[in-house]
Amino acid sequence: MNSFTDNFTINGVTLTAQPICRQSEVLTPDALAFVAKLHKATAGRRLELLQARRDRRQQIGKGQDPRFLRETESVRNDPNWRVAPRPRA
Repeated sequence: MNSFTDNFTINGVTLTAQPICRQSEVLTPDALAFVAKLHKATAGRRLELLQARRDRRQQIGKGQDPRFLRETESVRNDPNWRVAPRPRA
């Protein structure tokens, strides 16, 4: 692996970036196995959410009001989901 176009695969994870000094200390086989497992567990839902984002942006681009979605209204109205008031200047 000596150029930006070379790929290196270990434990099902393909590294495509240029290698850096001491990367093997962080990107150990165990760490890469964890990343591969995490990806396999979440990839489907992540892709669904990315598609929903694209769809929403397209709807807004076609003129739909970009206000908060109705299906998230219960979260917005839940008093447990509040932040602290802003500090006085």
